[in-house]
Amino acid sequence: MGEHRHGALPFIETCTRFPIIHASLCITTKPQTAAVLFSSPQDKRRITAEEKKGRIKTMQITFQSLPASFAEFAALPQQDLTKPENTCALFLCALNLFVQDREEGVRAINLLKGPVQLSNMDIQFLRDRFLDQTYLPRVYFEGATPQNNYTPFQPYRVDILPDPRPQDMPEGYLRFYVKSAGADNPRAMKVRRKGDQWYIWEYFGVVMGVRVPAALDPWA
Repeated sequence: MGEHRHGALPFIETCTRFPIIHASLCITTKPQTAAVLFSSPQDKRRITAEEKKGRIKTMQITFQSLPASFAEFAALPQQDLTKPENTCALFLCALNLFVQDREEGVRAINLLKGPVQLSNMDIQFLRDRFLDQTYLPRVYFEGATPQNNYTPFQPYRVDILPDPRPQDMPEGYLRFYVKSAGADNPRAMKVRRKGDQWYIWEYFGVVMGVRVPAALDPWA
């Protein structure tokens, strides 16, 4: 499938394929086609196997607290976008800010979008995704589970996993994965390089639904 322009949402594709605060960055070593947004069970097995062999370097990024305003977001040390893992971790913070304050969240996301800003359709899409799932941005942080209503440990930590098959990506693009206790398979984010900066390019996998938190599950 050809590349789509990111000023408008690829609804057909996503429906058929499924899309100052102190912080520190810790990197620990534990030892497809470009448009894939959701990893498959095969990808999960491949990632797990590579982790066990010590071939995948998991990048753990830690936030002492999550930003509650654009000013706090812009002040985070991870704003060094020459490191693509920073872009991915910051995007989760930006989504969480969007849930709290849409205008501030849009500004934060646009900071990570680079030359292609969110369109009105993109903003409406995110608004609809979070309308009854305000917990969704938190599910990727360490300690968040359906049983505890996706309440992460503090400080807030997120593990960014690199693509086990980076050779499948075109030049100037990278794909990373994040795990969640609310989903069986890791979710993918894709970044694109402009100059020496990495910007969010595809993110629809991380805003898809997860298991319902206990407080909202009548069967829990």
